[in-house]
Amino acid sequence: MRRGDTEVIDEGRKIDLARRDSRVGFEIDCELVPVSGGNNPCKYSECFASVIGFGHLSILDDCAGFTVKSRWL
Repeated sequence: MRRGDTEVIDEGRKIDLARRDSRVGFEIDCELVPVSGGNNPCKYSECFASVIGFGHLSILDDCAGFTVKSRWL
């Protein structure tokens, strides 16, 4: 897509980037537990576990036979 003299990359941008470089990384926070700070807002916090992963992305053109199994869905 072009806007004036500038090319604007928005539709399909993630797929285009993945095809150029398949390296990926992600971070997910889970098991979030708020920690009360009582009457002092500066002492409020949160305990959590996190998962960090790295790898290579594969683009599936045909998802037949694949099932998403997740407790978050």
